[in-house]
Order: sequence, then C-alpha cells, then structure tokens
Amino acid sequence: MTWFRRRPEPALPTFLVVGAMKCGTSSLHRYLDTHPQIGMSTVKETDWFLPDGPDDDPEHDLDWYRSLFDGHHPVRGETSPNYAKRHLFAGVPARAHELVPNARLVYVVRDPIARARSHFLHAVASGRRSLDDVERLLGPGDGGTHVLDTSRYHFQLQAWLTAWSMDDVLVVAAEDLWADRRATLARVFRFLGVDDGHDSSEFDEVVHVTADKFDEDAAPRLSLSDDLVGRMADYLAADADALRALTGRSFSSWSV
Repeated sequence: MTWFRRRPEPALPTFLVVGAMKCGTSSLHRYLDTHPQIGMSTVKETDWFLPDGPDDDPEHDLDWYRSLFDGHHPVRGETSPNYAKRHLFAGVPARAHELVPNARLVYVVRDPIARARSHFLHAVASGRRSLDDVERLLGPGDGGTHVLDTSRYHFQLQAWLTAWSMDDVLVVAAEDLWADRRATLARVFRFLGVDDGHDSSEFDEVVHVTADKFDEDAAPRLSLSDDLVGRMADYLAADADALRALTGRSFSSWSV
C-alpha cells in the first residue's frame, strides 16, 4: 500500500500565546504541539501582529501567515512573546482582533523580578548587553525600563482586554508549569477545548526552540544588590497586586 502525506491546509490560528518572554513559552509551544487536536505554527515566534510585521519582510504576507497553520487541526496556535510588550509595540491587540477576533489568549507569567533578571541575563549572554548595564536596565529610575515593563503583567494584559474579555484569557504561572506540569497543561487543554487527558514523554523535557535563544548559564553570574531588588519590587508590586485582583490568583511564591 502506498501512503501519501496529507498536504497542509492553510488556516488562521484559533488561539495565541501572547507572552511573556522568559516564562517558558518555548516549552509550552512544544508541549501544545504534541496534542493530536492542536497544530502549532511552524514558526514559533511569528511576530505577525507587530506594527511592522515579521522582520518587516514584504514576503511575509497574510498568505505566508496562513501557511504556518494546518487547518486539518481543529485548534491552532502561535507563540510570540513580543505580543506582551505594549511599551515597545503599539496596537498589537487591535491588529489581532481584526484578523482573529474569536481567538483565545494564553498569557504565561512568572515572578516579576525573576523574569526581569532572566531577561537581562539573556541579553548579556547574547552579547547585546554587559553586566555593567544592570543598573540602567533593571533600575526603575524615572518611569521604569523596557525590562521591568515586560514584567508588568497587568499593564500588558490591559491592552488585550480592550478587545477581549477575561473569559477568553488564561493566565498561566510558569512556576506551575515547572512544578506541576501535567496538571497545568490539562488546565490549558481544557481552556482550549481539547482532550485534557493527553500525555506525552516530551512533557518531561524543558525545551528552547527560539532561534535567538542563548544559554543564560554562559553569561557571567549576576548578583543583584538588596537596594536594587527593593527598588524593582517597589516598581512592580502594585502591578502584581492588580494582576492578583484581576485573576483571583495568589501567585504566593512570587517575591512581590
């Protein structure tokens, strides 16, 4: 008998993993893609809804975007942490709502200070920053910084809630994904309307699939002073409390 590979059928996503950077989105993308009812985009970070689109490349048009998804899967998603950086990229939720208004949203969050520290180490390991930049990039200063604002999850989510309701948003703590992975994934599967009993050996792995991923362990060790951590916490605390109020989650392990 001759077997033929089924040709993909271009389609649009039914859900978006919108962030946040350094919260395990690469791993989540891979875990979701193991589910037989879910088809994840063949490019992990499409950045389709950014103001200039992916790489500002004219060939990356709507046909290109649709080609990343296989319509034979009833549930389809993509993962782009830049979607939760409203301080850098304006209008992302509006563009997304115009094209996929019924999409569901998954937002992965993490202890805000731990995420910011990891974000900074990523930049150091990539060679874009040095440890001498720590105060400038992590110190709140006048009005905060790009790194810290990426950890302001309530601030980021509010931009999406101008077009979506919380009924269509699932906030996932990275700490839960690490400590109780299968139960956390079952919750994500239920939210997406697929079989929550799915399991995979890949759930035992932590993966990094982004092309621009660097090994944080390769960067010099970073020790944050108590003064800097305190100022970071002061800047992030109100936002973390607002997220708790919005979601009804305690995020009890967080440092703020």
